[in-house]
Amino acid sequence: MGVIFRCKGQVTVIVSDRSFANGQVAQSVEQGIENPRVGGSIPSLATTFQESAKQMKDTSSQTDSLDAAFWQPRTCMRAPISEIFHAAHLLDRATSAHLSGHHQIAEQLIHDANIPTIRNWTESLWGSLEENPEQPKFRRFREVPDSPPYLKKSERAQERMPSDTRKEDITQVYGRHCLFCGIPLIHENVRKAMHSAYPIAACWGSSNQTQHAALQCMWLQFDHILPHSRGGDNSIENVVVTCAPCNYGRKEYTLDEVGLIDPRTRPILRTSWDGLERFLQPGISQSR
Repeated sequence: MGVIFRCKGQVTVIVSDRSFANGQVAQSVEQGIENPRVGGSIPSLATTFQESAKQMKDTSSQTDSLDAAFWQPRTCMRAPISEIFHAAHLLDRATSAHLSGHHQIAEQLIHDANIPTIRNWTESLWGSLEENPEQPKFRRFREVPDSPPYLKKSERAQERMPSDTRKEDITQVYGRHCLFCGIPLIHENVRKAMHSAYPIAACWGSSNQTQHAALQCMWLQFDHILPHSRGGDNSIENVVVTCAPCNYGRKEYTLDEVGLIDPRTRPILRTSWDGLERFLQPGISQSR
């Protein structure tokens, strides 16, 4: 079952779980905007131990098989859900409504985009294991021989993050879709402006649970392919754009340690998605 993301009525991006697994994204143009009873004698201890050993061996074999399947190269830790693309569509409409002065409509659309299932998706990648027991289905870490070591702070690149100018350059190179999972991205400046104009609908509290689910999920990040703590620098070759869940979910592990394909080896996804940056148009009041 594919996910259809329509952006501004011009470009439709069709995304399926299989396409993400294969590192492929299809695009098309269209109009318009998932106690049995025991009989017989009691078995001997020897028989019981033999059967237990066999069950343990079968279980171990199944676990090894599942582990082998999990560590097949993947493009992202978890394929995005359709609600994320629906929320992007709602926020796109909200931005257009805001710019045309229809503030009540914009506020309602922003409110509608705050979808709980999106928060669940995000938490499955960056939340605690205790509160997200199914997390190992999507995110695990492994030891990889000869991986770059963790460096002392004094040995790392002096600047933790790229400069604002470098960030603009990186965005120009990689676009406004997460290089891992492909979801649309929204810069924090847009989110801050939206929160300023609609503080209740575009809520942004001090905890994850009090932040707008879609704006949080689609929060544009500048992610080091080789983590900064492992010797990565802030060059365009090493820093890419990702969503917050893909960035924070990977933590300071290398791609190999998470089992991900290097996103720089795949074609960059280009659509009409503008990151809602027209919300920041000069001369447009952000207050109501």
